[in-house]
Amino acid sequence: MNGKSKRNKKISEKIILRAIMDYFNLVYSKKKNCYCFRASSGRIITPAGSMFTTGRPGLPDIVCCIDGKFVGIEVKTKIGRQSKIQKIAQKQIENANGEYYLIRSIQEVHKLFPC
Repeated sequence: MNGKSKRNKKISEKIILRAIMDYFNLVYSKKKNCYCFRASSGRIITPAGSMFTTGRPGLPDIVCCIDGKFVGIEVKTKIGRQSKIQKIAQKQIENANGEYYLIRSIQEVHKLFPC
């Protein structure tokens, strides 16, 4: 090996996000009242060529309803940072009595949402 162990490889947001979605959809939702989906925002061009905007700026990566409570989860790597608009969205969600979590690992999700 080149002196670097496999443990030192950076884990991407995409991998963390996929692990979280697998946990919620395959494990957690079988034991708890939970509905989650991968959320995204941006512009989409339809096959007909028209464009429309979906989602809202700063929308968390994962949106859940857990026991009737809105939960937004923003996924970042260990060094990832929220954008200004993501911080605004967090404040709006919390002001509306929703929950918002900035998650950096699947282990954090297991601690926050144990089965």
